[in-house]
Amino acid sequence: MVNSLSRDKELTECVEHQIQSRALKRASWKTALETPDQPRRKTFSFFSRRRPRRAFVSSLYTEQYFPLCLAMGYSLAQTNNMEAQDAEMVLFIRQGANVSTAALDKLERVGWKLRIEEDLEFEDVDFDKIRPWHRWNLNKLRFWSWIEYEQILFLDSDMLVKSDLSEIWNTPGSKPSLVYRSSW
Repeated sequence: MVNSLSRDKELTECVEHQIQSRALKRASWKTALETPDQPRRKTFSFFSRRRPRRAFVSSLYTEQYFPLCLAMGYSLAQTNNMEAQDAEMVLFIRQGANVSTAALDKLERVGWKLRIEEDLEFEDVDFDKIRPWHRWNLNKLRFWSWIEYEQILFLDSDMLVKSDLSEIWNTPGSKPSLVYRSSW
């Protein structure tokens, strides 16, 4: 428990140091850090563990947004019980983002599962004509092809999660439905 508290304190200091926004610096993580760790579910073998059905997804296109992903991931992990929601945190990172190994390690320590993938390529799209801050947004289409999850919730990396999001998985329209027609 002491080791866990010192690790949480180290992560808090790391996140707070990386944040440049005054509003985000005022955010308090202490109440989330003071709660005891939940006991983890025991798995008997490698094959008995199944993948989570749901994913909280965000994206990192350049290292400039690393502090935001770090803060958002930390706030998401501290306010949501991933195991109870049968979910995991997945961060899409562009292969060309050139994010440092140290930054990737910090993101994993906060709780992100990293997916480093190539940019989507589109014929007849001149990326030089797209505004620089929108240039990589087409990669968000990739998330909807991840078939290992039943539900995906995309969160922009410039968000802070302030409370539990578990209810969102059960809102109307949040689950895929099959449409059957007997005749066309």
